[in-house]
Amino acid sequence: MKRNLLFLSLLGSGLAMHAQSLTAVNNLRLYEHHSSTINNGAPFGSNANGSKSGYDFVNRAYFGSFNAATFGAYTNGEQANIDMVEHNSRFGNNGKFGITSGVSSIWNGDIKGNNTTVWMEAPASFNYNNANNVSQIVTAFNPATASKSIAEIKENTVYLARIRNTNLYVAMRAYNVHNVTGSAAIQDVYFDFDYKYATYAPTGLEDKTLASALTLSPNPATDHITLKNTTQQPLIAKMVSAYGQVIRTVSVSGNQDLVMDINSISSGIYFVICSFEDGRSYTHKFIKQ
Repeated sequence: MKRNLLFLSLLGSGLAMHAQSLTAVNNLRLYEHHSSTINNGAPFGSNANGSKSGYDFVNRAYFGSFNAATFGAYTNGEQANIDMVEHNSRFGNNGKFGITSGVSSIWNGDIKGNNTTVWMEAPASFNYNNANNVSQIVTAFNPATASKSIAEIKENTVYLARIRNTNLYVAMRAYNVHNVTGSAAIQDVYFDFDYKYATYAPTGLEDKTLASALTLSPNPATDHITLKNTTQQPLIAKMVSAYGQVIRTVSVSGNQDLVMDINSISSGIYFVICSFEDGRSYTHKFIKQ
């Protein structure tokens, strides 16, 4: 009940959602934990220390993927800080270099993360270069397809993450992906990455321009609602329950109406969050009878 009341109080009736600017962090590199560069040029597989094979997006710093003093698992819960840790690679299952926030296949589970951060490959519609506020990440992020692991990091690909089940969101661009295969290889396994991050939070301020440009009717409704977009820009509309669960996501073209069937959802209070590509958004509350 408390969670419901908090969510309702934050959204309210027709409140604009805060489009907080994204902060960029560039030119980082994540290694497979045996990789030679972080071990003073030692041969591949020697003297692993894992010092740059985990990353903490909350503190924006590297976090070792295991206890280097014992070459074993952490014993004091340090893995709670690990949002991204190297996964698979040739030492795990001769696979490609991936990431996880869960338990890696290497060393029978000694390498692990916080088990709460979830990842997904960004849809083709998400433009990393043009992303400038967090609502663009939230709109593109689909919790239904997100997972704790990305089996293979691919060249010039963008990945979206929700950090530790909070409202901190990250868009990460991976490039210069370096894999090796075969046990005799003596070279690095890594990928370079840039990322943008911000926390998604409401402000409680109304955007009256959007309030009139984006209408929802009827309200209350029984079997359908109609979204009317009188602007020139297309938008993404997310239907969200009072629990914060995303029920449906649709696109509405500029100067178009869209009818949403709500016969299958239970009676109660719902919200439709409408977001533009430039990050502006507006939230409509409606009642399903």
